[in-house]
Amino acid sequence: MPIVGHSGISKRYNLVSAPPDGFVTLRRLSFGEKILRREALGKATVKSEKGRGRDRRNNDFTAEMQLINQQVTQMEFAKSIVEHNLTFLNSAGQEQAFDFNNPTHYAMLDGNVGEEIQDYITEMNDYESSDEGKFETTSTR
Repeated sequence: MPIVGHSGISKRYNLVSAPPDGFVTLRRLSFGEKILRREALGKATVKSEKGRGRDRRNNDFTAEMQLINQQVTQMEFAKSIVEHNLTFLNSAGQEQAFDFNNPTHYAMLDGNVGEEIQDYITEMNDYESSDEGKFETTSTR
């Protein structure tokens, strides 16, 4: 019988945007985590359709959508990054490792590094474009 529980398989990515040796090790999101992500983004889509034609509500929706996107991305970073060597200088001038479960640390990340990590997270969780997402057909005759 096939074992289909979340495997926890991880992959290391060297970060071009964090020379000389920046890296992250990412794990694929579980199905439950992907559902939570879709639910958060789905709520925003429903609100968008309800608020059409009203300037104030559209502005409120834009702000809420930005917040939802930020929360979803932060969740993806916190759940996906299992190891890294990324640091910043804290207020005492000492090097400190990023904690991607901490929203303050997530917000301080360099934009280029964040985008590169986000691209790798997307690549790792894109089931349809991976080899694992290809369906194998067999004849039943």
